[in-house]
Amino acid sequence: MSEVSAGFACAFPMCMPVQMHAALHNGQHVSVIVAVLDDMGPVAALPQEGVADARHAKKSGRQGRRREAKPVEEKWSRRGEPSASLRGIDARSLCTDEGSKDACRKMAASAHVAEEYASFIKGKLGSLMQTRHGSRFVCSMIERLPYGRNAALESDPDAIFTEIIEALPRAAMQTAGKNIYLSLLARAEGEGTLPSKTTRTLAERLSRYLSVMVQCSQASQVLLEAFKVPSIRKVLEAVVVDLVGDICKTPPGCHFLLHVIENLQSAEVAMAILESRECFQSLSWDADWSKVLVRAGDFGCLHRVQLAEKVRRASPEERQRCTQEVKLAALWK
Repeated sequence: MSEVSAGFACAFPMCMPVQMHAALHNGQHVSVIVAVLDDMGPVAALPQEGVADARHAKKSGRQGRRREAKPVEEKWSRRGEPSASLRGIDARSLCTDEGSKDACRKMAASAHVAEEYASFIKGKLGSLMQTRHGSRFVCSMIERLPYGRNAALESDPDAIFTEIIEALPRAAMQTAGKNIYLSLLARAEGEGTLPSKTTRTLAERLSRYLSVMVQCSQASQVLLEAFKVPSIRKVLEAVVVDLVGDICKTPPGCHFLLHVIENLQSAEVAMAILESRECFQSLSWDADWSKVLVRAGDFGCLHRVQLAEKVRRASPEERQRCTQEVKLAALWK
């Protein structure tokens, strides 16, 4: 999109198979995966060729001779240049077992080395977050970099955490990336009840993609760990309460809800499940996942009353379909 003029419309052909068309006519649910690939980043304006040459010639004439353009040197977060031990390191070496272990040893020996590595790999985290050895290095670096209010604005550590957060949710959907976000959440938990801007940005990003992340076993582990951070839990609970009707329609979503009410003891999510008509229609007849309703009803007195009311107000057909466990859990005197 950044290569075309403003107002340009991009159209993509779509093919609907006969089976899908028939399923829609029969009123069946059809699952569709949609991928939107786009780059809306700003494109740096290039100077006109003639103007640039004229300016350069004028400047060279005043100086009497033409100077060769010097290569742009990479800026480092401390002391203006990397330490001797980091010069000439290839970022790809950090994706190897030997390279990542060597980098972890250097960071453990000196507190400033982590910031030098942050400057070195800034903008190159994509490949590191996809490999086991690379993620080990990134996790070790996260543990040592200044986080949140301890990091200077627009510093290299701040840029690293921003890049990691912006990689959600895709990076969290595989094991290597998941481990990185678990390390990041550990730093966020250490801030206590007053979160920094970095933690607030992380919470907002997680809440935005929550409905997608609960469908992936790796990413859902990141969400469940995020629930243990008090400042992030408030944000995520509010989103789950709003989306509980959609989350309960898939086995991964049901597993996520069950963990939230059983292990994380969320009374708000439990009540939202019992109040949702979509959850009752999707779970009350399911032999495997009706236990989500039962566990939510066992949460407390008000929850049991809400489940009893939901069963009482159900249609005869819905009550007939309810599993025996739901009927017993709805008994209230």
